[in-house]
Parts: sequence; C-alpha cells; structure tokens
Amino acid sequence: MNKAIVTVKNVGKVYGSHWALKDINLEIAPGEIVGFVGPNGSGKTTLIKIMAGLITPTEGIVNVPKEGLIPDSAGIGLVMESAPFAAHLSGYKNLELLAYIKNVISANEIRQAIQIVGLDPESGKKVGHYSFGMRQRLALAQAIMERPRLLLLDEPTNGLDAQAIIELRDTLKSLAKENGIAIFLASHLLTEVENVCDRVLMVKQGKIRKTFNKSDNGRAPVIVQTTDASDIEKLLIWLKAHGLTYQVLKANEVSIDIDMPVPQLVNSLVQANVNIEGIIKKAPTLEEEFISLLIKGE
Repeated sequence: MNKAIVTVKNVGKVYGSHWALKDINLEIAPGEIVGFVGPNGSGKTTLIKIMAGLITPTEGIVNVPKEGLIPDSAGIGLVMESAPFAAHLSGYKNLELLAYIKNVISANEIRQAIQIVGLDPESGKKVGHYSFGMRQRLALAQAIMERPRLLLLDEPTNGLDAQAIIELRDTLKSLAKENGIAIFLASHLLTEVENVCDRVLMVKQGKIRKTFNKSDNGRAPVIVQTTDASDIEKLLIWLKAHGLTYQVLKANEVSIDIDMPVPQLVNSLVQANVNIEGIIKKAPTLEEEFISLLIKGE
C-alpha cells in the first residue's frame, strides 16, 4: 500500500460529559476508499467534520492533505448531507462563484467536474428547481472541481435513485483509481458501502469496534450439506476429532469455522466416509458483520 496521506491518531471528541468519539485511529492511502458505518449518533459526522477542520478534536492528532493536485487548491473536498447553494443561479454559475474565491481552476475544469457527476454544465436551470439528488451531484462536483487529494462524503447517496447510486459508485471508483484521490465516506446503505469501499470501519458508541476488509483472505465459514442425517453424525465425529468450531444449521447442514482449502476438506471428509451433497465457502457480508456488532457486540 502507498504511504498514507491521511493519519488520525488517538482522536476523541467530548461534548459536556459525553464522548462522541474516543480512541479513533486510522490511515488512508492515495486511491483508497474507506467507509465508516455505525448507528445514528455513533460519531460518523463528527469525525468527518474533524478531518475537514470544521471542529477541533478534544484529543488526538489529525494529519490531512493541505493542498490538492492543482497548486494552491484545496487538499480536501467535502460533501455534507445538505449543501447550501444559491437557489437563483444555475449549477455552473454556483460553482463559478465558488471557484472565483481561490481562482486556481479554469471554466473548462468546472465544466468537467459537472459532467463527471452526470449534470449538464450548459443547463441554465436554477438550483432552486433542482431535485435533491441533483443538488447532491452538484455538491460532489463542487468537492472535486479543484482535484483534492482527499474526498470526505457524509451520506452521499441520500436522495439518489438506484441508477444515480450506481453512477456515483462508478464515479468514486474512477476518482480513486485514475486520480489517486483518497475517499472517506459515511453512509447507512451497507450494501452500497460494501460495493464501493476497499475496507469499512464499524463504529459503536464512538469507538471503532471492527474493520471489514473485502480483500481479507482469512477464515470464512464453510457450509457442508450431507446426503442424510446419518452422515451428519460422521461429520460431527470428524469435526470434534479435529477440534473445529461448528454450528448445526439443519438436519443435514453444518457451518464450520475452518481455513482449510475446500478441495482438501472434501477429500478429508470422503476419507471419513461422509457423503457430501454440497459445500459452500461464504465470507460474511458487511451487513452480517454489522448486525453481529450491534446485536452481539462482537
């Protein structure tokens, strides 16, 4: 992995006597997409605001890019849940005014950013007549127009239909892969977070409790289906002899916690005279891991 361009060390934020965040540690490399999920009130938006410099942490250190890919441009692009724009101006005119503040990008670069998010830069439609989803796209265009090194997104899919969500997913992956932008996003849509992110941090009561990594090749449960109930008895004897953890799911189905390659497992069970109907190795989904965290606290 490339050297991290974002480093958060032992960050905490307290309001009164309540710690909204505590002991937060993370690093993000260029081109990496990291998700942040948790129940309402778990500190997701607070962490984004701290990383964006909008609020100061009570403790800890945050290092983020100070400059974007364009000289003198912003190092961070930010999309919050509701972005304010001038309702009487078009999308292009809104971004043109914002770009004028630093004057580091051209009109063509503004148009490119608008096109990337699926809007028409030539449209004279006033933002006051935009749908919520269109406003979200315009906010993303504003966040990326100066080509930041870090993109912070708070609930970026809010108000988007299914097609727009797919387009946003492709856009974020392209920004990360082709431009090396690091992306940190908070969302409650677990399936979409799993689809777009390289890894996901799961937070509960202000602390990161677990990391979900799609590229993790660790242990994954294997579900074995036997031909009949008598084979289950043989299977259980074999499992106990090998000291493996298992769970009987049905009369002829067992989930096994094992890191043995499936072909080797099949060969071993055949040698133990276990008649196998089917075998599936299935890693847990983000949703399953998240539910486990919420309900069981695991």
